[in-house]
Order: sequence, then C-alpha cells, then structure tokens
Amino acid sequence: MKSQTCILSITAALALSLISTSTVQAATTTGVIGSDDTVSKTESTDIGSLNNTDSLAIAYDSGDGNDTGSATATSNVNVNVISGLLTLDAVPNFSFGNAAAGSTVNLKDNSTEGNIVVDGNSDGILQVTESRQNSDNSTPGFVLSARLNAFTNNGNEVDGFTMTLNPEELYDGTGNSASTSSDKLMTEKAKLNAGSNQDTNVMNLAAGSYKTGTITTSFTDSNSASLYVPSNAGDLTKASVKKYSSTIVWTLTPKPSTTN
Repeated sequence: MKSQTCILSITAALALSLISTSTVQAATTTGVIGSDDTVSKTESTDIGSLNNTDSLAIAYDSGDGNDTGSATATSNVNVNVISGLLTLDAVPNFSFGNAAAGSTVNLKDNSTEGNIVVDGNSDGILQVTESRQNSDNSTPGFVLSARLNAFTNNGNEVDGFTMTLNPEELYDGTGNSASTSSDKLMTEKAKLNAGSNQDTNVMNLAAGSYKTGTITTSFTDSNSASLYVPSNAGDLTKASVKKYSSTIVWTLTPKPSTTN
C-alpha cells in the first residue's frame, strides 16, 4: 500500500493540469485624457494591461446625463482537475509560545521558527483531496497519521514532550460538513509522544463516510492543541530561556478502492 509522507506540512499531488489558454486581451477605456488634463469620450480603445502603471480604464460619464461609455478588463481563471487520486494538500505548523518546565501549554498560533525546512502552513490548515471512487460511486476511505520527532535544543534531544491534538470537525470545499450523513465527521484525538517513532491516526475515514473533493479542518483555536513540557527541559540551576523545536511527519495512506 503506497503512502504520501511530508514533514509538518505538505502540498503533494500528481495532477493532470487542465488549464485553458486563450488570447491575452487588453483592458479597454472609453475616456481619453487630453493635454489640458480633461477627459473626453472616445470609442472603446485598448490600453494594455491594468498592471501597467500608466493604464487607466475609464468608464466615461459626461456628467450631463447624455453620454456614457464602459471600461473592460480580463482576469485569469484556472484549476487543476485531478481524477483517481488521493492527495495531501496542507498540514499546519504549531507554536506554543512560552512554557514553564513541567507544565502543559495550549496552542499559541501557527507560526514557525528555526532553520528546518518544512511544508507547514501558518494558517493551521490540514487538508486532503479525494478524487477516487469505488464502483458504487462511494469514496474508498483513507488514514492520515502523524509522528512527532524528538524536541531538540542546540542539537541536544530531550525526552518527555507530549503533544495532543483535540478533535476538530471536517469540512468540504464549500465550508459544509464533509460527512455523507447527518453525523459530523471529526478528527481523532491524537496523543503524540515526541521521539517515540510512532504514527498516530489523526483522520481515519471509512469508505462512503465522506464526500468526494476537499476534506479540511484547522488547528487554530487555543484549545485545539496542547503541549506537555517535561521538567527536565528547563534549567533549575539558573534563570534561562531554552528554545526547543521539532517536526511532525504526516503520512497519508489510502484504503484500497474497488473499481470493478
């Protein structure tokens, strides 16, 4: 069974890109600025791109109720249409701010610090896209797990950190419930022991329980995640501030689909 794995966050997808191309169209104006800085009516005229600082698309109005004109501009619309794929789109960073050794602290925000290159986002978003279907048109199911690596300070590992992810509701791409029934779909409560090399399920969705498309949630509320800081993480001999960091490895594993 193949899996997708990322560190702290991921945007990983093998997708068939279906982006329509068309002739570039310039913005148009029906007002022209004269040498005396006054604006007069003109036939619809191309003025190039609105991104040019000198381009001004004027929708002319004579001001006397007798003559008006319009202005036009074009913008791009594109989408990657994926079929038969399960993709891991985004995973969140977690920052717990300041904490005393031997205490538990709730989530502060989703910022990141340090030099570790990761995939995490600062919006707290955890997102999967499902485009597979079983022969009965139901979704096949999948598991998304997380593994918390050891916390380090200046390269020194310290045992005993534990991070807890509390259940959060899962939504579709329109902000409605991702569930196919009246029951809410939630992430699982996940207790991640740093450095244990254990994968813990965060999502475990059964076949047919969720809609095709985007399945997303966010860990942004202070109560959505917490971190226990062990007593040995501090320095009891003097006043000090010790900065610790770690990474989460997220692994997306599909439950097999049946297409026959």
